[in-house]
Amino acid sequence: MRSIAVMALAGACTLGSAQVVYIRADRTAAAAGEMVNWTVSITGLSENTFLRQYDFNLNASDDAVGFASGFIDGLTPATTPMPGTPDGASLDGVSGAQSSVVDPVNLTFGDIIIGAFSVQASSVPGSLSYTLTDGPNTTANIVRGRQGNDFGTVVFDGPVAVFSESVEMQGVINAPFTLNLTPDATEVAQGDTVVWTATVSGAFGPDDYVQQYDLSFLASDPTLGVASSFMDNLNPALGPTPGTVSMADLTGVSGAQSSILGPTVIGEITIGSFAVLVTEPGDLTYSIADGGAAPTSFLQIKPGSDFAPAVFNEEPNLNAGTVTVRALMPPAIESEPESVVTQAGGADADFSVVASDAAAVQWRFNGVPIVDGPDYSGTQTGTLSVRPTIETEGAYDVVLANFAGTTVSRTVVLAVKQSCPADINADGNLNLDDIDAFVQQFLSGCP
Repeated sequence: MRSIAVMALAGACTLGSAQVVYIRADRTAAAAGEMVNWTVSITGLSENTFLRQYDFNLNASDDAVGFASGFIDGLTPATTPMPGTPDGASLDGVSGAQSSVVDPVNLTFGDIIIGAFSVQASSVPGSLSYTLTDGPNTTANIVRGRQGNDFGTVVFDGPVAVFSESVEMQGVINAPFTLNLTPDATEVAQGDTVVWTATVSGAFGPDDYVQQYDLSFLASDPTLGVASSFMDNLNPALGPTPGTVSMADLTGVSGAQSSILGPTVIGEITIGSFAVLVTEPGDLTYSIADGGAAPTSFLQIKPGSDFAPAVFNEEPNLNAGTVTVRALMPPAIESEPESVVTQAGGADADFSVVASDAAAVQWRFNGVPIVDGPDYSGTQTGTLSVRPTIETEGAYDVVLANFAGTTVSRTVVLAVKQSCPADINADGNLNLDDIDAFVQQFLSGCP
């Protein structure tokens, strides 16, 4: 059942006291970030009497419990209505009018809705209701009613009885916002890189956005790896600070986005990310601390504008994942390559190796690393293909490496038999290249 706060009559009505202003809410309770919609109406108007003008301040019982929006006029305006200036949950300088001269067809008589406004609950708990006082406009003393038309008899012009419902603004309930710190893997090996992504979720209002953040990410064991700088994902109002790296710790990370510069990311968002090169085995997770840059405390969330009071400016919940870094040994060869004897100019000769935990592979010819080209393919894979020629005949091995060290396979041999004695270079073709090869061999002499 709704609670109704009866506000004392601020003074007697000028020509009567039957008029009553009601300030009603669409709910009885609201937690931080939730919206309460209020309707302002007036009753007790006699036949053919209309609300000519209104001019008042909506005074909240506690300004700290919420953030008011502008007033939305519900009348047929003779002039542009003034939505008022929000001051916490209060709203100052609300005014408007309806005119029989401008729009007699839509003129509202009798019990009418003056307008509406909304209040977003802040993190401060308390009870919220309203009183009315005269606004700055001199054309009406809170509310003014006339009979028939703009020039008719003034039926009332002054303070009236005000009945305001009361809403329990509950503030923070079980921490409204959570910082999620999610790794892109849950189990890795030494030497791998883990990317951590920071997102914010929780009780966002329809216009709430992360205006600023100021955080330190503290590793459960800083010696397990080395962090990178923080990569900001917001629209920065100022250049973000990537933080200071100390092993796996990352301190003093900060950034901001601005509703002025826009576009502003509303609701659940990604703040940014950082990477960690894990160097030691163990379990890695993170806690957070305040980054130390005033006035932001951990996380500052605002409702729609850089100049609005913060909805949240404190430590959020933390939901951080854990990565298990397993110990890594140098690659272990499970199947060694085998020597190959083949015909010159025939099919490619293949050498294969099977190994575990090999992060890098490099084949060698006569102890020298080789690259893919006319004579070789797969030089950095588990299978090397070699075009059999006199030039490629010789000794082959493969070097396997990871973060923990290297392993070298046994040495195997590619033996190339010539199918034609005149094919000196054993490329399967008889041409001038064979003469050149013969001359080179002749000039080299006998061993």
